[in-house]
Amino acid sequence: MSNNPTYEELEKNVKDSEKKFLQLQKKFNKNQQFSEIILNSSPDVIYVYDLIEKRNVYSNDGIMRVLGYSAEEMKEMGEFLVEKLMHQDDFQIYLKDTLPRYQSAQDGEFIEHEYRMKHRKGQWRWLLSKESIFLRQDDGKPHQIFGIISDITEKRLSEQKYQILFKEMLNGYALHEIICNTEGKPVNYKFLAVNPAFEDITGLMSQDIEGKTVLEILPETELYWIETYGHVALTGEPTYFENYSKELNKHFEITAFQPAPNQFACIFQDVTERKQIQKRFQQAQKIEAVGTLAGGIAHDFNNMLSVITGNISYALSILNTEDELFEVLSDVQQGAKQAQSLTNQLLTFSKGGEPIKKLANLNQVIEESAEFVISGTKSRCEFNLKEDLWTVEVDAGQLNQAISNLVINANQAMPDGGIIKIRTENTEIDFKSNLPVPNGKYIKIIIEDQGIGIPEKYHSKIFEPYFSTKQKGSGLGLATTYSIIKKHIGHIAVFSDTDESAVFHIYLPATFKDFEKIEDKKKGQHYGFGSILIMDDKESIFKMASRMLNRIGYDTFFASDGEQAIEMYKNAFESEKPFDMVILDLTVPGGMGGTNTIPKLLRIDPKVKAVVSSGYSNDPIMANYQDYGFCGVVPKPYTKDQLIELLNKVLNKGIKLELT
Repeated sequence: MSNNPTYEELEKNVKDSEKKFLQLQKKFNKNQQFSEIILNSSPDVIYVYDLIEKRNVYSNDGIMRVLGYSAEEMKEMGEFLVEKLMHQDDFQIYLKDTLPRYQSAQDGEFIEHEYRMKHRKGQWRWLLSKESIFLRQDDGKPHQIFGIISDITEKRLSEQKYQILFKEMLNGYALHEIICNTEGKPVNYKFLAVNPAFEDITGLMSQDIEGKTVLEILPETELYWIETYGHVALTGEPTYFENYSKELNKHFEITAFQPAPNQFACIFQDVTERKQIQKRFQQAQKIEAVGTLAGGIAHDFNNMLSVITGNISYALSILNTEDELFEVLSDVQQGAKQAQSLTNQLLTFSKGGEPIKKLANLNQVIEESAEFVISGTKSRCEFNLKEDLWTVEVDAGQLNQAISNLVINANQAMPDGGIIKIRTENTEIDFKSNLPVPNGKYIKIIIEDQGIGIPEKYHSKIFEPYFSTKQKGSGLGLATTYSIIKKHIGHIAVFSDTDESAVFHIYLPATFKDFEKIEDKKKGQHYGFGSILIMDDKESIFKMASRMLNRIGYDTFFASDGEQAIEMYKNAFESEKPFDMVILDLTVPGGMGGTNTIPKLLRIDPKVKAVVSSGYSNDPIMANYQDYGFCGVVPKPYTKDQLIELLNKVLNKGIKLELT
């Protein structure tokens, strides 16, 4: 029996083979179609490039999304594809760097490079290629490469924006990598990158610190800070704190956060200047608090001094100058004047003692004050006063006190004598000056000695009341000076160090009002007649003032508060026997003082001649009494001569003659 297949069997086998082939072909086409769908759905460009023929062998549809060209158009560009589309700067790098790397690449090794290619619409797109050898020649040289291209344009633009922000931001920025031991505990950290602001703030340059650890750069860094930053890097929990750097002598506000695992970034803000301003503010608050207390003490003390000073001046006016008692009382009066001087200093840096400002020749005030204080000492003043100095409005008495205090300090700093240089000049202050005063035109006073200097650690304390480095002295001189300048809307600063001279700078706001020289009025005598009402909560002050006024020729009447004064004035006015003058105490504890009394008196008599008097006031009335309806002011304590001067000013009637 023959084993050869029959024709029918062969025909059947052929048909079966054709059927299987068609099934396989269909399956292959389906798989190929499926692969094409997968490849074309990728957002990246997937391609095969022939290095020999210099053309694209294959590109998926990603090429259209990334560069706007179809796969066929890319093939048609042939060997000019790369050179035509790639940025010339990047093309040169491609020729010199990327192409030679293919010759030594191993199978499965990917070569990455970034470059720019021009989109069909003309804009440049940043691309990242990851390429590997796809096919080699018989001699093993690369023939075709397989690659994936990602569009990284947005990423590069973000990086550029970040780099601009990184370089231009005013706050310091530093990126670090945390270093842990085998137990995972932070023990050090490395500087990865710092911006220019960080360099300016810290003085640490990027080329000196990037890649190095903090313990290499700052060996004294405490483990506490490493652990604090390590917690941020390992947990991602941000933190904020303030830190003072002894090495840099600066205060920082630092915000630390985690930009990536095992990393932390710090934003540094130099707040040294702000801290100094806060310190000055706290110092001002401290002075204000002590000043409030001092003002209260001074008020009560001035009331006591009023009785003493007034009665002594009255007694001296009726005694013979050759009388022994006259000499005794003169000594008592001198002591009272010294006590009054101390009280005035307390008032000046307290809330009271507001300056009564007038146009003044500042050079003259300075020269007279300094020369008077330095007279009889081993030192001398050397003046350099600008002739065309701008005009100022100041309380000449207070400014005299301020200059005197500074000159006294300068003289005391030179036990063997020396030269005190005093200079004045015109200056303008703007926001760049960094001075705590409004912008504008100022007079600058510079007072410099040749003494031992003031250690820097004391600079923030020397203007505090009762602070002194001297064994003698009350410690009120500079505090008083500080308060006087502050009340004049000015500023005072010291520049000095140990073994160097002390230099004080004073700034006073200038005014451009016309200055008229006012001649000093000679002290006169006064004799009058009529009645004067005195309102004061202290009967002893009334008795003291009454003695002086009675001797001059006036009848006096007493009111203990404003309500009683109003009633008495109303009755006298309606009976057509009005008071010639009223002296009102500004503050009456538990009762109506001069502030509330004067409006009611003006309603009774618009021509009332009222004088305000006080031993202390934080009220502007004492400095601007006319604005409130008063026609004069007499601060406590006052003497007979001061009272006579007031009467001559307020009352137009009366005969001026010398009393016996």
